[in-house]
Amino acid sequence: MKLKLFFIFMLVILVGCNEQKDEIVTELHKEQHINYLKDYGWSIDRFASDFKYAASSLESFKSHVNDIEELGQVDLAPYFDKEVIETGYILQEKTMTYNKIVGYILESDDEIIGGYLEFNHEAEQEDGTLEIDQTEISPMLHRKELGSNYPR
Repeated sequence: MKLKLFFIFMLVILVGCNEQKDEIVTELHKEQHINYLKDYGWSIDRFASDFKYAASSLESFKSHVNDIEELGQVDLAPYFDKEVIETGYILQEKTMTYNKIVGYILESDDEIIGGYLEFNHEAEQEDGTLEIDQTEISPMLHRKELGSNYPR
């Protein structure tokens, strides 16, 4: 009898932990971020990074801002005097050339102002370290726009 109660108790705990995990995942990935990426045909595998640029600090990151504006085609000029948050997510999808795609979402005042993709090819070395062979930044593309480079 005690053994049955123990198993029932453990089952209740495990079910409760599973529900809590789903809530935590939803909290980590803002619903508007999930929907934004989904609109382009992408899906989140896991959180990668979150960086807050204080108001009037974007100009201090000239090289990165230039990459976002030129390669990612996101106009940040209207937001130089505002706080901007850049959140990155490693995406589930891969291409024939790139095995790690990161989708970055930029927002200000809780509104998405744009996004871009970073395509990476990672290769594990003999010593177990990862080496990034290729990195390419592009505007936020629909997955189908990758053409034959994307395995269907």
